[in-house]
Amino acid sequence: MAFIEDTTAWIRKNGAPCTVSLIASLVTSGLIFWGTQLKGMERVLLSNSPQTPIWTFFTYPWANWPFGDGLQLIFFACLMFWMFQVGGSVEREIGTPRFAALWFVSTAVAGIVMVIGANICHQQLALAAPYLPESAITIVWCVRNRTASVMMFGFVPLSGFLLGWATVVTDALLYGRSAPLLGGFACFHLAIAALYAMNKLPFLPYGDGGYAMARKATKKEATTRGQVQYDQSYFDEVKRRETERAEQERLRKLLGD
Repeated sequence: MAFIEDTTAWIRKNGAPCTVSLIASLVTSGLIFWGTQLKGMERVLLSNSPQTPIWTFFTYPWANWPFGDGLQLIFFACLMFWMFQVGGSVEREIGTPRFAALWFVSTAVAGIVMVIGANICHQQLALAAPYLPESAITIVWCVRNRTASVMMFGFVPLSGFLLGWATVVTDALLYGRSAPLLGGFACFHLAIAALYAMNKLPFLPYGDGGYAMARKATKKEATTRGQVQYDQSYFDEVKRRETERAEQERLRKLLGD
């Protein structure tokens, strides 16, 4: 019980419960598929088959098997660490509900576009792992932090602007190996994510949430307290002057008498 309470308190303090929950669920699904030797993965990965269940447009990020070998495990660990840093930053900025919506909308949009692209390119599609929605979160962070410096691989400094373009190129190369045009389809949701981060979508404003909303609330509360203090001091001053005038009038009458 103490461990659960401490973990819950840490998640609340971290300010990114959705990010932490996504990471935990991705690790859990990876362990399940590793332990069951991929049994049941076909029910969650996305393909361009006409019999593909509709829910797989949202579940394919959990169709991952990162424990197959050491290289996959290292890559997955780095991806989860990056998601914790970048995803947590975006979630704290826009708030948990909007971040969750951003993740699942990016997942669905990328899945739909990839299915369409695979059919156009006459390619067999088996979409799995969280790379596509995670790349959308990265693009949002890069657009909002263009001048921030990131140490890629621990020693290569990149600005947020360059990291954003590196993410686009990586997606295009990763998913366009068999058909270059399919790599372009893999970047479609990144363009939408960038427009969202730049507040260029009239029907979906980026808005404020999380820490930004908390800062506004704190500022408003401070202003309200200041206003109350000002009003009280004003009335105290009025009362003091009335007392002085009354005392002066009393003295005038006493001396006059």
